[in-house]
Amino acid sequence: MMYTAQQIQDILSCPPISHPKCAIDQLSTDSRKLSGGSTYLFFAIKSEKNDGHNYLEELYSKGVRNFVVSELRHFNGSKECNFFLVPDAVSALQKIAGYHRKKFNLPVIAITGSNGKTIVKEWLWQLLGNDLNAVRSPKSYNSQVGVPLSVWKIAENHQLGIFEAGISKPGEMVRLEEVILPTIGVFTNIGQAHEKNFGSEGEKIREKLKLFKDCKTIILPADDEKIVLEWMKTGYPGDVIGWSYRKKGNLNLRKTEESNLICQWKGIEFEVIPPFKDEASLENISVCIAIALHLGIDYKKIAKRIPTLSQVGMRLEMLEGINNSLLINDSYSADLSSLQIALDFLDQQQQHKTKTLIVSDILEAGTEDESLSTHCFSLPGKRYKLPDRYWP
Repeated sequence: MMYTAQQIQDILSCPPISHPKCAIDQLSTDSRKLSGGSTYLFFAIKSEKNDGHNYLEELYSKGVRNFVVSELRHFNGSKECNFFLVPDAVSALQKIAGYHRKKFNLPVIAITGSNGKTIVKEWLWQLLGNDLNAVRSPKSYNSQVGVPLSVWKIAENHQLGIFEAGISKPGEMVRLEEVILPTIGVFTNIGQAHEKNFGSEGEKIREKLKLFKDCKTIILPADDEKIVLEWMKTGYPGDVIGWSYRKKGNLNLRKTEESNLICQWKGIEFEVIPPFKDEASLENISVCIAIALHLGIDYKKIAKRIPTLSQVGMRLEMLEGINNSLLINDSYSADLSSLQIALDFLDQQQQHKTKTLIVSDILEAGTEDESLSTHCFSLPGKRYKLPDRYWP
């Protein structure tokens, strides 16, 4: 959708600009990925490691003429540009995306949780096939910057939005909710990611649930008593759809000996054959089935499409290595819950007798390095202890 510079100024309530008739239809926060063009609006974001204001002149040479800034820096040709002066560029980005979101009356799914957000989003999009024209977050755009860039992609021809939202500290989810304005909320699970920034697991769950305060429907893991309990405390008005392996939900599932899934939904029973048999993948597939059924996708289509799901890059990604080896790339996340999932997946691979684990620093473990150095990871019949050399 095309906006004028004047409309952007009105949205941001910032000082007058020089060229109000300029057309804007693309947003960018990364000068490296911006090839240039007069219809771009660049947000000069300041961070601990970088400052977007340092790249204004370079972007001007590429044809960019519109900049959201928190300080004015003049350069040769700056008189040809619009500078939207704001206190904070990230907040301005969220404000513009939130305004854009309000122009569309369509169901929007917001996915949060400690693990599985990106995989659920991508697999759900695959399951929808051609039934619904959906717009989704690119890659793992679930941050304070990534969410508004994703929501900006909503267009007139879209019938559904699928966006993931992640937080690392209290206070962030309220801002993302105002951008996404979801009608359907999905909580995948709760784990140890970003644990150190929250006082307790309950606090982290409550923060994530703020994304769903105005949702009409919320899809939760009914077997997770902590999530269910915290949800009940919120008093939010949305109807709950629970999926369960203990016959507690609207969608009840059970595993066969082959790790296929028998699904029961509104008096219908059907079987799906997952392409991945590890526990994390089965959980993510269960979430996707619940969402797809709620959206009205025929269960026969779901059963047909589940076996065709493809793996998401950097999440338990199977690659051929040298010397007839197999490489499992799970570099997308770095937290203890994700590592446990990766070890479970590794343990299921029987192609080779020798298995090697390469682990980076886990900065978001929420545990002191000294205790991490003796941390053990347990699987059924297995126990992994990481040598001290893996930790600082």
